Amino acid sequence: MFSLPGQSLGAGLSERVGELAAELPLAAVFGLRTAAWLHGLDVLPRSVSNDCWPVEVVVPKGVELASRRGLRVYRWGLGTDVEQIGDVLVTTKARTALDCARVLPRLDAVSAVDQFLRGGLELAELRRRAAIVGDRGSARLMGAVLDVADTRAESPLESWARCLIVDAGLPRPVAQLPVGLRDGSIVHLDLGYRRFRVGIECNGLRYHATDDMREHDRQRRKRLESEGWLMFTLYGSDVVVSPDDMLAEIRWRLRHRGWKPSELQLERVEKRVRYLAMALRLEREDWNAAWGLGLSRRMPRSRYITSTG
Repeated sequence: MFSLPGQSLGAGLSERVGELAAELPLAAVFGLRTAAWLHGLDVLPRSVSNDCWPVEVVVPKGVELASRRGLRVYRWGLGTDVEQIGDVLVTTKARTALDCARVLPRLDAVSAVDQFLRGGLELAELRRRAAIVGDRGSARLMGAVLDVADTRAESPLESWARCLIVDAGLPRPVAQLPVGLRDGSIVHLDLGYRRFRVGIECNGLRYHATDDMREHDRQRRKRLESEGWLMFTLYGSDVVVSPDDMLAEIRWRLRHRGWKPSELQLERVEKRVRYLAMALRLEREDWNAAWGLGLSRRMPRSRYITSTG
């Protein structure tokens, strides 16, 4: 049912949606990451191209349709959470966001919901809808994602880092924190703590790939540090490969600047950090093992993240 990166399913996701639409049951509605794609949002795993991702559809119970290579089937009632895009039926933006919140591994779920919020959905409306979509367990999963979602996030890496920081029990940073400098200019930190004057920059390769961009980042950091900000720059590998080191760096900066947790709080933070590092390591091992053996990737044991990209 899943094609590993590099194993194309023959066409892009949009093209395969068009091809499948004619042969699927009338009750089938495109959902989850596929629906997000059709709504104009890319919430696919970072290392998977859209021509490798299976089409996802939602059908009511009792409809005969089985998952197969290139097609993943979910069985839920949708009620009125359906709209038409072109010639195909898809779940509404709100329903797509909530389904992503309850099905996707946590970091991907938070990143997806952040994108939907940035695209205009209201967090209060998603909370209201979450109370009536699915069962109690689903509502709990959706609520846990909505609790850390933020409309201000500008990249998946920011979303992932913020989620890990919150899940570790550290103070929640402000996304895109505006900082006024002495020369009158204003810069926005990807994540920051005004009270402690600690800033976090999330440097993904996509946005910081050229020498000019990197030099701009260095000069920006110098200006912030010259005005009393303690900065930390993180990369994708910090989140996926060494989250414990990343969180330790952030914790040290916060304590150095006046954060005073109790001993019990620190113990809880350390336990949570160990769990997060273990969860991400297990998932990475699952992904790499499947890749090396040429197998369809198993459902991750940790369900915390879906890719190493």
